[in-house]
Amino acid sequence: MGRKPNRDHVFVETDGQVYLVRDRGTLRFPRVGETLPFRTEPNGVMDFGDYRVLREKPLLDHHPDEWFGRDAIFERSDVDPLVKRAIYTTMIRCVSEVILSKGPRALMVKAVRGFSKGYWNVPGGFMDYGESPEVGVEREAEEEIGVDIVLDGLLNVYVSGFPGKPAYTLGFVYKGHLDSEAFRLKPDEIEDAAWFTVDKALTLTRNPFAKWALVDFFLQSNEARAALEVKRHGLAPHASGSNSPTVFLDRDGVINRGRPGYVRTPDQFQFL
Repeated sequence: MGRKPNRDHVFVETDGQVYLVRDRGTLRFPRVGETLPFRTEPNGVMDFGDYRVLREKPLLDHHPDEWFGRDAIFERSDVDPLVKRAIYTTMIRCVSEVILSKGPRALMVKAVRGFSKGYWNVPGGFMDYGESPEVGVEREAEEEIGVDIVLDGLLNVYVSGFPGKPAYTLGFVYKGHLDSEAFRLKPDEIEDAAWFTVDKALTLTRNPFAKWALVDFFLQSNEARAALEVKRHGLAPHASGSNSPTVFLDRDGVINRGRPGYVRTPDQFQFL
């Protein structure tokens, strides 16, 4: 069954200015098929189920001061709710997490609620208003496991979609360690904490940031690499085996179950 007529809308934005049309007293997005007074180029698609929003970048030779500032739109009562929803969705969510290592192993926590409910994850979570990534991950990790952590630097920064939603998230992941393992787990959030080597940890988490960070930790840690045999893509048939655990890694940890939002295509896989 096809999409209903006029369910496709055009979201044109540049430098924080949004192009809207007034329709019977309401400011709304232009609809597909309506003529725009400027040229555009595609800039992504946002699918809200009954509605689809096509993001377009305008090709202008000036800054459109006469358009509507995105931050001021939320204060107005004459704006179509779809406009507010789409703009809100484009706001980046920021999380801050940490790979706490002990030799070749990383600390994982098992969640009792939220996106990772029933799965293992690395300590961390969403940043609070006004927090730096470092402060955010220290707070989140210490809330979850009940002990102070020591940060050893930034591991990497990742961008991912959020499964099942058109939003996306920016993830800061740090390296760190513990001076104490006298854990006091936050009971309404964490049910267990344990140490795992990278091969095991990758099979236990559904968090894309955790997967990518575990791969980067593996690449940077001599101890982690020494604990595992790396199975290279296309290994020759006559190659000898090993008594060590075997890990198959790509940029997603080869734990790609087809969840929408952050799935990478084969040409993006990075085999070790």
